Amino acid sequence: MKIRSHPSFLHLLIMLFVASVQSAHVAAAGGTGPGIYKGSYSSDAPGGDYGAVTIIVDGQGNTACNFHSTPTNDERITVGGMVNSSSSHFALTCANAGISFGGGWMATTDSASIAGQSLSGTWKSVFGPSPPITGTFTATFVSGLSPIDPAAITGLWYQPGMHDGGFNFLFADQGLYVTYMGVTFWAVSFDGKPVGVPLGSPYWLISDVGPQTVLPGTAFSVNVFAPPNPPTTQVGPAQAEPQGSLKIVFFDCKLATATLTGSTFVPSNLSWNLHKLVGAANGPGC
Repeated sequence: MKIRSHPSFLHLLIMLFVASVQSAHVAAAGGTGPGIYKGSYSSDAPGGDYGAVTIIVDGQGNTACNFHSTPTNDERITVGGMVNSSSSHFALTCANAGISFGGGWMATTDSASIAGQSLSGTWKSVFGPSPPITGTFTATFVSGLSPIDPAAITGLWYQPGMHDGGFNFLFADQGLYVTYMGVTFWAVSFDGKPVGVPLGSPYWLISDVGPQTVLPGTAFSVNVFAPPNPPTTQVGPAQAEPQGSLKIVFFDCKLATATLTGSTFVPSNLSWNLHKLVGAANGPGC
């Protein structure tokens, strides 16, 4: 027996299909667009800066951005931006925390940007040179957010140009453990008298257990602890002291950021832009 589709029924199916495509396009244009976007940037000034762009949008619309200069190898790494999900287009920002301290830069997308497809926009210096330095950038969606291989994260990490210490990231069966080993590199005084931990004192931190999986550009926090007053060579039991928390964002298995807040040893928040120094023996490549 043959079943014939009524013309009006076919028309209805076509209308529903077109409507679904249009709805998906609108959602993509103005949604949060989680995923990884890669491209390039350049300066408006002749002979100005240029380089590679990586922008990661997490599932909540937060952004992690890296504008990596080709001429200088410097990196503008930020994790303070976000997507404006109420905008008619894919509007996001990459904001440098440095703007709070009299300098920095920020980048914003324009109306041609579409979530899950491509980004374009402008960047400029903020509270810096006058007139500000400006430029443009473009980036293309390259992948969604898949967990980073824990074995590829495990290893020693450091911030180039800083010699205060470094981090050890270790994935165990329970999850990620973070250790920081270094010395204090800040000096705080009030009326000429030292306040807090003296400059050059050992400063060691160890975390409680962190997540079992890590997604690119997606922040997580771990509580951290330190031996009291700070560590010494004295033998005997010591009660670990809470030292606030570390907020960590991995871009991939080579680049991450870490921010320490709430430590009694530290005069203010501390942030690191971390690069992987060495991984575990026979570990996977990255």
